[in-house]
Amino acid sequence: MDRGFRLFKTELGWCGYVSGDNGVVGIILPVESKELALELLEARWPGAGADSLKERTVQDQLERYFTGERVEFTFPLDFGVCSPFSGSVYRAAMTIPYGEVRSYGWVSRAVDRPGASRAVGRAMGSNPFPPVVPCHRVIKGDGTLGGFSAHMGLPLKARMLKMEGVGLIGGREIATE
Repeated sequence: MDRGFRLFKTELGWCGYVSGDNGVVGIILPVESKELALELLEARWPGAGADSLKERTVQDQLERYFTGERVEFTFPLDFGVCSPFSGSVYRAAMTIPYGEVRSYGWVSRAVDRPGASRAVGRAMGSNPFPPVVPCHRVIKGDGTLGGFSAHMGLPLKARMLKMEGVGLIGGREIATE
């Protein structure tokens, strides 16, 4: 399978994505520098062709999303890069509306695996498609943010939620720093 990638700058930092024959196989959330974005991308998807993609739909939609615009992502994702369980978790997470959150337990019930919250958390931690698969909208059952494996961690998760208009979770304000 031929894979290509593109790096680009957004209002939150440098992003990138890798695309193959069946759609996008991975997205890098914003990081501080182009060099770091390239390093993360090459570590996760070695051998992808450098900035070889001509189609700009993915970049355009991600750039708009990171300006705070509500975007309906229309580009295809290649779920063939995921395990069947992870794919089901990602599809369930994609049903969480913009500006809302759900718990890991909610996702586990949505995929008919009640009690599998930790497995859901592990799947979210390796989500190759953020923010299209909105793992940032999945929080702990106690209303706290939980984890976020993106390079900038929980501050980025909080910032993305605030960007979507989520200011309070469980009656507490989301801290961005």
